[in-house]
Amino acid sequence: MCENREELLGGIIEEILTYHADGSLISHEWLRKKCGLETPIISDFADTREFLETYQATQFAYMGIVDAIRWELLENENVYLKNVRGDGYEILNPKDQTQFGYDRFIDN
Repeated sequence: MCENREELLGGIIEEILTYHADGSLISHEWLRKKCGLETPIISDFADTREFLETYQATQFAYMGIVDAIRWELLENENVYLKNVRGDGYEILNPKDQTQFGYDRFIDN
C-alpha cells in the first residue's frame, strides 16, 4: 500500500489542483483508486479475524493519506477540503472558507 508516500501525495495533490474546480466533489472511490487501496472482500480471507485486521489497516492507511492531502492543500495551496459524509470531499470555494471556518469555530 502506497510505497512511495511523498510521491503519491504529490501526484494526487497535483491532480486535484489541475482537474478539480472549486465546489467539486472528490469521491472516496477516486481517492482510494489513486492510492491503490481496495476495500477487502471477506470471501478472500481464511477467517473473519484476518479480514477485519486487513480492513482496519486499509481504513487507517486511507485516513492517514487523506489527512496528509488535506493539510498539504490547506497549508501550501490555501485549499480546504470539506468532508461530505459518505461521499468524499468538496473543494470549498475560497470565498466560502472564511464563513465556514467562522461557523465551525462558533459551533465548537
